[in-house]
Amino acid sequence: MLSIKNKKIEPKYTTRNKGSKKILHPNMFSETLFSNQTIDTMNPLGNEMVLMPKYNLTLNVNNRVPHTQASEQFDYESKMYACYDTSSNANVSISIYLHGTNGWWIGGWQYNSYWETMEIMLPGSQDGWKTVNGELVTGEGTYKI
Repeated sequence: MLSIKNKKIEPKYTTRNKGSKKILHPNMFSETLFSNQTIDTMNPLGNEMVLMPKYNLTLNVNNRVPHTQASEQFDYESKMYACYDTSSNANVSISIYLHGTNGWWIGGWQYNSYWETMEIMLPGSQDGWKTVNGELVTGEGTYKI
């Protein structure tokens, strides 16, 4: 379970150029883990780190990823717990992205990977579990050397 706790997260603003108005710049948190073994990017379910829980996991045959012939996309539902206070007119976007990749050099950089993402937009203050849609894409990249 991933938990991020902070007393206060201050929004950061940026401008696109001198004449434009300020726009909100998202706060981001990231963690990188390195492995000394090959990651099973073709079949990560049951073999690698994935976001959990997964309910109603379904192979999406209508929305195949166009990058490689090996790619498969799965859609699912999950749960995300959100607990924070904010103004009633605020919209808070929470997204989680997990990416597993193998990379090597043979006449140029080659790689294969899997990734998944969950995202939800919540209005106002929250304190509870929310249902969120997720997407898992497996088997991207090079598998024949």
